[in-house]
Amino acid sequence: MRTATQIDFVGHTAIGDVNEGGPFTELTVDFKVQSKGPAHVAGIIYTVDFWVTPRKALATFQRFDGDSEVWQAHVTVGGSDAASYEYVIFCKDFRGIDDVPQIFNTNGGETFRIQASL
Repeated sequence: MRTATQIDFVGHTAIGDVNEGGPFTELTVDFKVQSKGPAHVAGIIYTVDFWVTPRKALATFQRFDGDSEVWQAHVTVGGSDAASYEYVIFCKDFRGIDDVPQIFNTNGGETFRIQASL
């Protein structure tokens, strides 16, 4: 039985830095999936180049919060310490009967955006 019904954005951070490998940024996205289910796979679809190269990052389940699941996605991108991220959040529900339903939070069609800070 399908259980994922809604994705709620909680917050995000993007931090740029430089180490011996060069400049990089780290994006962290926190969100909740309504309602609890045994077979959810969640994450983000993101880009740093205006959707020329979309990428997917799976999130890690953190804990339950009432009837919600708390998730966190983490991405590291090299090459710049000031990358600008754009992304949407998704959840696939593998308890669908004949298919794998998925839901998205697209921020009302605007996508989520954040510029890395140093």
